[in-house]
Amino acid sequence: MENNVYNSMTALEELIKKYNARKPFVIMGRHLCGSVTDNYIDSLDCRAVKYTGVRENPTEESVTDALTKFTQSDCDMIISIGGGSAMDTAKAVKYRSNKLSLPHIAIPTTAGSGSEATPYSVVIIDGKKVSLSAPELYPEEIILCSELLKSLSPQQKKVSLLDALCHSIESLMTGRSTAESKKYADSSVKLILGNYEEYIKGNEAVFEDIFKASYYAGRAIAVTKTSVGHAMSYTLTTDYNIRHGQAVAICLIKALEFAEKSGRRQELRTIYEILGCDHGELASTELMKVYKAMAPELSAEISGCTGETLANRVNMEKLSNSAVEFNRQAVVEIYNSVIRFIQSP
Repeated sequence: MENNVYNSMTALEELIKKYNARKPFVIMGRHLCGSVTDNYIDSLDCRAVKYTGVRENPTEESVTDALTKFTQSDCDMIISIGGGSAMDTAKAVKYRSNKLSLPHIAIPTTAGSGSEATPYSVVIIDGKKVSLSAPELYPEEIILCSELLKSLSPQQKKVSLLDALCHSIESLMTGRSTAESKKYADSSVKLILGNYEEYIKGNEAVFEDIFKASYYAGRAIAVTKTSVGHAMSYTLTTDYNIRHGQAVAICLIKALEFAEKSGRRQELRTIYEILGCDHGELASTELMKVYKAMAPELSAEISGCTGETLANRVNMEKLSNSAVEFNRQAVVEIYNSVIRFIQSP
């Protein structure tokens, strides 16, 4: 689906008029309360109902809480402002309310999840991440305002951008990739590798390109879905509180490393081409260089787990989406490598 994309928050006023919305339901994180963005919402000619109970990694309970307020409010539009969790909550509310024709304007404040470009909503149900999906969950309108990236901490920038990079790489590992998804993945990877250092330093000149990279990565997985990195990362986030993008990156790098050591580089040739591995470099090595250059903070206590126990929690649906096959023993070995990496000084 082709989304309508705008680059300024001022577009929001016109979009509200476009849909003749009088009472939008605004889903945003508490950290935005009292912000310039919040004040701008208040200045608009509409009766916005705000929901600020967004939880990082939305759960069944947090979505139900948002849905209850939405149902009571009789709103005629949904606006999500925040990271992937705000947008996932908005899509879940739209899905669960069965108001699939209601317009949704997505305004990401992080560059990473790409949720603004996908028809998926990820919710934790009974301790496991579950993807809700429907064509109607694509946001009708998207605002990528680079000004919104200014308030992010270096750690937020790093873990979010790692997620976007992994989206692009994982899209190339599925059997669903197309010429379109490869084009988006290629553009995203090039923009990230060419700009991530300046982005983390806070150079605003690259913010727009970084937002594009995240959006393009989202467009790629909208076609292909994610695969091994996400499949293996969820338990690290839900059970050990490792930030999502960081958990995905570690799992993906270690999965690529395992595949390369198993003599399966030919199956990864598209990734090698996009990463520019022209002289015998390994894809896992190149991605690890990026990870270490970003140097995201990592503090997790996982001393009580093993590869076997983590393998029992892997998301098999997403794992089966990988064109490179990983059996249970492979997953156990990869998790053991992940554990060693996390525990290393």
